[in-house]
Amino acid sequence: MRLYITFPYSMWAILFLTGVLTSCKKETEYAPYPYSSITAFEIPTGANSIQAAVSDNRLTVYWPYYQMIPDSIAPVVSVSERATVEPASGKKIPLKDGVTYIVKAESGATTTYTLKLVINQAEPIFDQVPATIPLYSQFSLTGQNFLADTAKTSLLLVSSTGTQYPIALTALTGNSASGTAIHAQLDTGNYSIKLVTGYRSVTSNAMVHITSPVTNPYFDPFIESGTRVKRGSSLTLKTHNLEGYTITQIRLGTLTTRVPFEQTGEDELTLQIPESYPIGSYNRFRIYYSGSASAGNYYSFLLYPITITE
Repeated sequence: MRLYITFPYSMWAILFLTGVLTSCKKETEYAPYPYSSITAFEIPTGANSIQAAVSDNRLTVYWPYYQMIPDSIAPVVSVSERATVEPASGKKIPLKDGVTYIVKAESGATTTYTLKLVINQAEPIFDQVPATIPLYSQFSLTGQNFLADTAKTSLLLVSSTGTQYPIALTALTGNSASGTAIHAQLDTGNYSIKLVTGYRSVTSNAMVHITSPVTNPYFDPFIESGTRVKRGSSLTLKTHNLEGYTITQIRLGTLTTRVPFEQTGEDELTLQIPESYPIGSYNRFRIYYSGSASAGNYYSFLLYPITITE
């Protein structure tokens, strides 16, 4: 006896569709993602962050000139979907030109990006005019894009052999700087001027000719660093070219207040700092003199400032 089971038409339809769908599911395959791009490159710097420009396989970091440049950074790197990057996002790298990142797509394709560091600071320039100045005296230059911060800007005199002599700044603005030709090893001759401001520097082509010191009275510029004098006390300084001249008055800095003094040696003057004299640091004296050959006044600069205290 044979047993026959009859399926309704609707059941046959369901079985047919199930087979079709199962067959389609087995045959569908998705191609691996081929994308291997860096979509964002962010450098945390504390409260803020710096976004690198991503273009033509280059990561250009525009670093603000007023912000200290660290030795290393830990960038947050975003890449294409399903891609990986090496070095990994958040890993420390040196902050310098030439560091590379390799992005690998799911398909295995790779793209290499190279880091380029650009200091976002305008190039300094200054007027180059030949000048002649006596040793130990002041000279000035004018220009543009100076950082008006003595911690970030400096002047140097450069000899014909390339030797650099750092010199003291006496005045500084965004478009001018003044310094004194005072250095223990500095001698007469021709020098170029080098200005270093922030992360930029420029050296003049025009020469500064330094001659022998002036023949009128002046204080020896090489005083001890950190000299401090209390108001109401005295200060003795070595002096040059006193012979044949009479010192009529002495002032500190650009003040008009006179400082009492007396000649206490053939080549020295002793100053008596008044009780009410303004406290502060002074890197120059103004000496008024008269003599048989000439009379006048002269700013006598020091290598290090003198500090008047309470």
